[in-house]
Amino acid sequence: MKTVLAILVYTLSLFGIDVGSHIRTDRVQSNGTDVLYSEVVAQPTGTRFECVRSASGQCYYTVFPEQCATPSGRPPADCLSRPAQRFALADGDSRRMPTRSSMRMCVSADAKVRGPGCE
Repeated sequence: MKTVLAILVYTLSLFGIDVGSHIRTDRVQSNGTDVLYSEVVAQPTGTRFECVRSASGQCYYTVFPEQCATPSGRPPADCLSRPAQRFALADGDSRRMPTRSSMRMCVSADAKVRGPGCE
């Protein structure tokens, strides 16, 4: 079934039809030099995380369920203890994950644990 879906999405993309892909680019610069440059491409067939460049040599990702983001900005207390996933990628590396129906993510150039608000 995944193969059929992937073929369908690819075929539609040939005709310029976008079926829900989202690109998030995080770029932090200091004195004209990239401290962090990351791209996350979410498509119906999967999500690709790519650490383009990082001053520390690593991009640190924390992925949270969407319910950890609230309008007040104050997430439920148990969100810090239950991120969906934490991982690091070296400069130039990428990683694919299955697409989740809803997620919130933070990326940084240091290994400090981030909360759902990316603080």
